[in-house]
Amino acid sequence: FAAELKYANYDAIVITGSAPHPVYLRIADDQVELRDARHLWGKRVRETDHVLRDEVGLSQYARLIIGPSGENRVHGAMPTCDLYRAPAGGSTGAVFGSKNLKAIVVKGTRGVRVARPTDAFAAFQNIFEKNRADPRFKRFGEQGTKWLVELSGTLNCQYNVQARDFPYANLSVERFQKEFATGTKACHACFQHCDHHWAIHDGSFAGEQGSGGEAGTTIPLGPMCGVSDYATILHLTNLVNDLGLDSITIGSAVATSMHWWQEGLLTEAETHGLRLEWGNAQVEEELIIQIAERRGYGALLAEGIFAAAKELAHRRGVEPERLTRLIRANKKRREVP
Repeated sequence: FAAELKYANYDAIVITGSAPHPVYLRIADDQVELRDARHLWGKRVRETDHVLRDEVGLSQYARLIIGPSGENRVHGAMPTCDLYRAPAGGSTGAVFGSKNLKAIVVKGTRGVRVARPTDAFAAFQNIFEKNRADPRFKRFGEQGTKWLVELSGTLNCQYNVQARDFPYANLSVERFQKEFATGTKACHACFQHCDHHWAIHDGSFAGEQGSGGEAGTTIPLGPMCGVSDYATILHLTNLVNDLGLDSITIGSAVATSMHWWQEGLLTEAETHGLRLEWGNAQVEEELIIQIAERRGYGALLAEGIFAAAKELAHRRGVEPERLTRLIRANKKRREVP
């Protein structure tokens, strides 16, 4: 998206105010217009993208699209970039939602003028050679960050950072490459090509395809919630992208809630009947959807995990520290690397 915007000769987009009804922003070089998006409001990212493909009149454009979580101004909402990418920090999707901005699509055809192309290429070549000399270069190129998933076991990321046994071998990068990977993928103009396309060939999610599934998504949606089935985690990866949710924010919120359940700080009365037991992927999926749609127990988590802890402590008449200490322990452990 950033490269396409630059090819249209823009360095940034500043959006002020709020539209009176849902709109999307279409940019094609000098042609910049807001278009009606009322027919797209309420749709998930993938369905929105499918509709836009037929009506924007541009080939191979880049896009940022919010899902229901952004429309509902959920903490951790993001605009999904080109279906599988996640400019996830800062709840930007909620800001889009507050402005009634469903999407931005951009196509640039002007290229980029470089003042000193010889020097620029030399600088690039120097960076490339320096990276290629690093012993991790080949590993990242072949495995992305997926090899870090098993390493996270040394930090006890499982079960919301508790020192308990977890079958990390189920989530090995070798298993991913053998059973799910269908090809490597690079970000724009990158020589590393550390990303992967993947497909699920059997089981409940057979036929599902996607891209990504890096450590920053696999760990919070998987081990942190006690889920060890790789296909399920890849399915959840597509789900959070489709809803427009940051996987780290949401995975951490679900894992913390499961930890509260374990400690008896949550009951079915607060969760509206959800049994937040470790490893229950069906409950995890339902809670993720509830957060995006601001309903059930998910409506509480939609305000953010610290806000949820404060409200739950008030409802149950306990000290907030009993709930927030589990969040802080999680955050501290994840910052160690």
